[in-house]
Amino acid sequence: MSMSYRKAALSSIEDLYRELGTKEEGLSSDEARWRLQIYGPNTLPSAKKANLLHRFVVQLKNWFSILLSFASAISFLSGLVYSDTGSFYMGLAILVVVFLFAFFSLIQEYRAEKIVQTITNLIPIKAKVFRDGQLSEVNVTEVVPGDIVLLEEGDKVPADLRLISAFEVSVDNSILTGESEPQRQFSTTPISSGTVDNMEFQNILFAGTTMVTGTAKGIVIKTGRETEFGRVVSISREIKEPLSTLQREIDHMGKVNLLVAVLVGIAFFGVALVLVNLTIAESLLFTIGVIISLVPEGLQLTIALSLALTALAMSKLNVVVKRLSSVPTLGSMTVLCVDKTGTITSGEMMIEKLWASGKVFHVTGDGYSPKGFVTVEGRRIDRSERPHILKLFEAAAFCNNAKLIPPSDRIGRWTVLGDPTDGAFLVFAGKGDFNVAQALAKNPRIGLLPFDSQRRMMTSVHRNSDGNVLAYTKGACLEVLERCTSIFYNNRSIPLTEEVKKIIVRQMDDFAREGYRVLAMAMKVLPHETFKMTPDLEREMTFLGLAALRDPPRPGVKIAVRESKRAGVRVVMLTGDYELTAETIAKRTGIITTSNHVVISWSELSQMTDEEVATLLYGKEVIFARITPEQKLRIVKIFKSKGETVATTGDGVNDAPALLEADVGIAMGVGGTDVARESSDMVLLDNSFVSIIEGIKFGRSLLDNLRKFVYYVFTHNFAELVTFIALCYWGYHYR
Repeated sequence: MSMSYRKAALSSIEDLYRELGTKEEGLSSDEARWRLQIYGPNTLPSAKKANLLHRFVVQLKNWFSILLSFASAISFLSGLVYSDTGSFYMGLAILVVVFLFAFFSLIQEYRAEKIVQTITNLIPIKAKVFRDGQLSEVNVTEVVPGDIVLLEEGDKVPADLRLISAFEVSVDNSILTGESEPQRQFSTTPISSGTVDNMEFQNILFAGTTMVTGTAKGIVIKTGRETEFGRVVSISREIKEPLSTLQREIDHMGKVNLLVAVLVGIAFFGVALVLVNLTIAESLLFTIGVIISLVPEGLQLTIALSLALTALAMSKLNVVVKRLSSVPTLGSMTVLCVDKTGTITSGEMMIEKLWASGKVFHVTGDGYSPKGFVTVEGRRIDRSERPHILKLFEAAAFCNNAKLIPPSDRIGRWTVLGDPTDGAFLVFAGKGDFNVAQALAKNPRIGLLPFDSQRRMMTSVHRNSDGNVLAYTKGACLEVLERCTSIFYNNRSIPLTEEVKKIIVRQMDDFAREGYRVLAMAMKVLPHETFKMTPDLEREMTFLGLAALRDPPRPGVKIAVRESKRAGVRVVMLTGDYELTAETIAKRTGIITTSNHVVISWSELSQMTDEEVATLLYGKEVIFARITPEQKLRIVKIFKSKGETVATTGDGVNDAPALLEADVGIAMGVGGTDVARESSDMVLLDNSFVSIIEGIKFGRSLLDNLRKFVYYVFTHNFAELVTFIALCYWGYHYR
C-alpha cells in the first residue's frame, strides 16, 4: 500500500486518499492496528547486538591470541608429560595474558558504548495523528502508512509523508542531506519531469527531519525501514566493519611469528634428534623451549594497556574512543574526509557583520551562544556610543519567532527552537548589553505579519512604554529596500536617495561575494489610530541596515587544517550542501588553497567511473558537494583502493555508510545522530575538529612507541633464543 515518492508527489489529494485507503479524518483505531500488523512498527533496522560472551570471543580471534594459546597448550602438554609444574605455571601465565588482553579491550568498548548511549535519540517518542476523527498522540512506533499527521514548529517528522496542507513550512533536512539552510516545502508544487533525487520533491517530508517553521498536515506514505532514513541505515547495516591498521599489522605479525616459531621448532627438533642424538622426549622438550622463547607473551597485554591509557588521555579532549585499535590508525591516516555542516562549521547561523550609517561593524561570538559584542575598526562599541545600533538590536529581537535554549545536562551548548535565521538575529540582539526579555516586556507585540515567499519579509508590530506603535521588519534586501523612503543615518532619519540606494546595493553585493546571506532591517512609526495588519503597512519604512549571516567555521579549524596538511594528511570535503557554500567554506578554512580546484556535484559524480574519479582526486584539489550517502561511501572506497588510510567525519544518517567503511569513523557527539555515533570508531563530544588533530598527534606518538616496543620485544626474544641454544649446547657438550 506504500507509494513511490514520485507517485505520491504527483498525485492529487483525492488520489492519495484512495490509493492509501484513508480519508481526511484519518484512520480508525482498528484499521491502524491491522496495518501495524501488516507493515510492522515504525522503527529503523537495528544492528544485531552480540552478547558479552560472543564479544569476548571476538576479542580472541586474532593470530597473536592463537599463537599464545598454542604456546600455552604446548606448555601444558610439556608439564603433563614430564610432570613439570614450571611448565604448568608458564601455560597458565600465558592464558592469563590472553584473557587480560580481551578483558581490557571489552571493558573499554563497553564503557564507550555506554557513554554514547546517553546521548539523545533522534526519532521522536510521540507523534500527533488523526484517529477516529480526533487528534491523538501515539507512540511514533505505531504510525502506519495512511495516517494523517499534524506537524508544528519544532516537531521531528515521524515518517515519510506527502504534505496535504502547509503554512509557511521550512524543514531542516541536514540530517539526510547535509544542507545547512532550511528548505521551503509546499503542499502543491510543480514537479520537473527530470527530477531524480527524492529530496527534490518539495511536497514530501522525510522521517527524522525537523520542522523549523510553520504548521503542516501530511499523509504517511512510508514507515520504518522503507523510509529514506531507513534506507540509508540499511546500507550501513550491510557494511562489514573493516579491521584497523593495527589489527591488520598484529594479525600479520602473529601469522609470521607462528610460522617462524613452528618452523624453527621443527628444525631444532630434527637437529636435536639426528645430530645431537637426544631422545624423542628430550628433543620434544628442547623444541618446546625454542618455540616458547619465540613467543612474545607480554606483547598484547602491553599494547592493550597502552591503547587504554591513550583512550583515557583522549577522553580529556572530549573524544570517546569506541574501538581501541582505531587510535594508532588515526595516527597513520593519510586522507581525512570531512563533512561541512556540524564538523567544519558549527551548523548554526550567525550574524558576523553589519552595515549601518555607512560603516561595517563586526560581531564576535560563536554559534548560538549569546556571548559576544559588536566592534568597529577593531574596537568594541556599545549602544550608548552608537545609538543607531540600538535600533538594530530592537529589530532583531522584536521581529523574531525563535527561542534560545540554554545549555543543559542533555545538550551542553546553546541551541535554538525555531528558524535558524531567527535564532541568529536573537543571539545578535542579546549582545551589547541588550536585555531581550526586558525589552519585549516593555514593548509587547500587538501584531505580526509572518514571513511568506511572496513578500520575502516579516513584520512585527509593538507598542512601547510611551504608547507609540512601531513596526519592525526584516527580510530580503531588495524587497525591503523597495519599501523604504528614508534611512536612519547617524541617529536621525533622512530621505533615501537613489545614490544612497546604490551604496546599499553595492554593500549587499560585497557581502554576498564573501559568501554571506544578506538580510535587511527596517522600521516604521505607525499612527495611533486603528491600523490593519496587512502588507500595506510595509510601505514608507525607514531603512536601518544590513545583516550578513553564515554558518561560520569553528574556531581553530583553519589552523587544524594547516597542521593536518603539514603532517601529510590530505583533507577532502564531502558534503550534501550546495556547491557555492561548500567552496566558500573550503577556501576560508584552507581546505583548498589554489585556483586549480574543482567542485563536483552528485550529478557529475554519478556520470564518472571510479578511475576517472581517482585521476581527478590525485590531479586537483577537489570538493564534493550535494552528494548522496552512496557517493560518500564510493569516494571512501576509491581512496582505500589506492592504498590510503582514510578517516571520515560526520554527524547525520547520510554519513553513516562512509563512517563504517573508513579505517577510522569519527562521529559528532552533540547534535549528531544515533546512527552516525553507532557507525563510528570515535565520538567527538564537543564536535571540535581541532580534537581530531590532537587525536592524530596521540595516534602517531602511540604508533611510534608501539613499533619501538615491538622491535625491542622481537630483538629480546631473538637474544633469548640464542642464549637458550647456547646453554643447551653447553649443557649437552659438557654433560
